[in-house]
Amino acid sequence: MRQFEIVLFTLFIALLFAANAFLKSRSEESKAKIFKSLLWTFLVSTVGLIYMGAMTVSTRSGMAFPDWPTSDGVLWPSWNYFTAQQDRFYEHGHRLMGQFVGYLAILVLIFSRYFHKERNFKLALIVFIMVVIQGCLGGLTVAKNTLWLTTVLHGVFAQLCLAAMCYLLLKNTKLYIEQIPEEGFAPKLKGLAKFTLGAVVIQLLLGAIFRNKAKVFEYSETGKVIYKEIVEGNAGWLFSHMTFALPVAILLFALGVVLMKFKNLSKSYKLFGMSFHMMVTAQILLGVVAFFTVYNRQDGKFGFAETVLTSAHVVNGALILAFTFTAFKLLSVEIKKDVQNG
Repeated sequence: MRQFEIVLFTLFIALLFAANAFLKSRSEESKAKIFKSLLWTFLVSTVGLIYMGAMTVSTRSGMAFPDWPTSDGVLWPSWNYFTAQQDRFYEHGHRLMGQFVGYLAILVLIFSRYFHKERNFKLALIVFIMVVIQGCLGGLTVAKNTLWLTTVLHGVFAQLCLAAMCYLLLKNTKLYIEQIPEEGFAPKLKGLAKFTLGAVVIQLLLGAIFRNKAKVFEYSETGKVIYKEIVEGNAGWLFSHMTFALPVAILLFALGVVLMKFKNLSKSYKLFGMSFHMMVTAQILLGVVAFFTVYNRQDGKFGFAETVLTSAHVVNGALILAFTFTAFKLLSVEIKKDVQNG
């Protein structure tokens, strides 16, 4: 390990201790603001990480560095080195963002001990464990040159991590704490959200399987990874994904309508419901772009705009899953009624 890396590690650890000491001395109001700001930073950074991961897959850059957790033998290569080639930039950029999100996961876990611990700590611990597992899955796909199934698991599990983070954020909002109907939500609404959630997971799995199965790689004489597109023989996964998109879209639109019916309790319900409609519309449009991009790749073409939009299709899918899971947890809230003895 280089001296620079030792100093940086020491600094990171010192910051954790400093953050822990700082939060202890804050008022409850201050703790609430800090914790929510940290959760938003955590969430936005994870969305960025998923996008960077999607770009890594879209540009076939996943094997730019054959080692892990180092990149060509060092933890943090120089800027000029890893930006010199596109595949290095996306792969190492993805790793750097992963390290940042991991650090945020530690901070969230520490801070959750001081702000409504009974509400936040257990879920923050689960999220932290999920982030660690996700990082290990990413390393496994590189270090062991694992089968496409591991890559699929790595991609889908990232979206599950995002969903858990959204739920943690939801639990610290007025919508979840104060703006629930007095009688609670009807069981059939929870059933709709649960069924929709299952359908979304299946849809994402179909897309991820095709996305990662429709490629193989081999090494050139210099050791450089060369990807080959193999859409032929895997088109069944693609068309299953496309066909299943219609019923999933209908379910998501229905869920959005259901949420908007509670707008009298809070405007947040209206915005929440509308977000489903906007995301589904965007996902369909991005899916069309992704479809044409797939067949262009067979000829070895990697248009930058198409690649960016295809990656946006992946990220938007992750957001749809996160929002659907959040809606399911919201509609599953149980109202505790006081029992009076008379």
